[in-house]
Amino acid sequence: MIAFMMLVNIRGAKESVRFVEIGTIIKFLPLLSIIIFGFSHIKTVNLQWEQLPTLKAFGETALVLFFAFAGFESALSASGEIKNPKRTIPTGILLGGLLVFSTYILLKVIVQGVLGPQISEFKSAPLAAVANVIVGAPGVTLLVVAAAISGFGSVNGDVLTSPRL
Repeated sequence: MIAFMMLVNIRGAKESVRFVEIGTIIKFLPLLSIIIFGFSHIKTVNLQWEQLPTLKAFGETALVLFFAFAGFESALSASGEIKNPKRTIPTGILLGGLLVFSTYILLKVIVQGVLGPQISEFKSAPLAAVANVIVGAPGVTLLVVAAAISGFGSVNGDVLTSPRL
């Protein structure tokens, strides 16, 4: 797989970026499906707050969010190959950040609304649990495949940007 990613990168930045774009679309479609189809499975009683999160839980969540929003700076290493980087890079970072933020919020609302108090039983894979409620076993499989492709695309993005640093 690494050899394939190296070949894509050697062919040029345009082909490598296209590969990353395709991977991003593939990994985003299942999340978008959970957002679209999950709303009909929300139980409003599950969206009530009974207590504020502890400081420890807040810190753990902040670490996850740090990871979620990290990486946008890697676009700067390839900015020499981007047309009009002064306009494109800030716009991409802003739109990407807004997309990630809104996706996380919507997914959190749907996971909490669908699973409710049972969410603690699915700490390791809450999205898979929601996909199982919405679609069944094929939804879980699709989500796992998309996660694998996501990891592959993430490594390819690293292969694209690291040599340019």
